[in-house]
Amino acid sequence: MTKEEKAAYRKGYQAGVKRKRLMIEASVRERKRNALWNRAFITVLPMAMTVDGWTFGGANKRPIKTTIDRMELAARWADHALANHLRENT
Repeated sequence: MTKEEKAAYRKGYQAGVKRKRLMIEASVRERKRNALWNRAFITVLPMAMTVDGWTFGGANKRPIKTTIDRMELAARWADHALANHLRENT
């Protein structure tokens, strides 16, 4: 290999290593985010399961009656908690 080829190979190798490191870091961040959302969901689920007389807002207010509705409410709360956490910690 010539000197230029070695330099090009080294540069490409370093770019690959950097890309792999960035992918691993992004994966770790995503797993941490998912774990935080899961903890928030599990924390608010008992309260969401006991609400009575609540509705989802908007123009077409839909009452929260079914288990699916209650899980959707808990998911919304978990989304909100995660958004607040990320906003406060970035």
